[in-house]
Amino acid sequence: MWKFFLGLGVGAIAGVGALAYVKTRCEEDAEFAEKVDDILESVYSGFESAKNAIESTASNISEIVDEKCEEIDKAFGWGEKKEQIVS
Repeated sequence: MWKFFLGLGVGAIAGVGALAYVKTRCEEDAEFAEKVDDILESVYSGFESAKNAIESTASNISEIVDEKCEEIDKAFGWGEKKEQIVS
């Protein structure tokens, strides 16, 4: 278990070091900064595409579940009973 936390700590330190290097390099080199910006835009675009796909899938699943619930209601006559009670 301690190895996991050690690895997590080492990874965090390496990540912070990498970010510091990139920040310093971007401040010194405009071409490098532009490349980093392009990469970040590409990653953001990928996440946006994934988000849209997840939302679309969730919407489709919700519609299918609603349809199936209506079919079950009709099959058991549950919707009719509710209508009779209301009227």
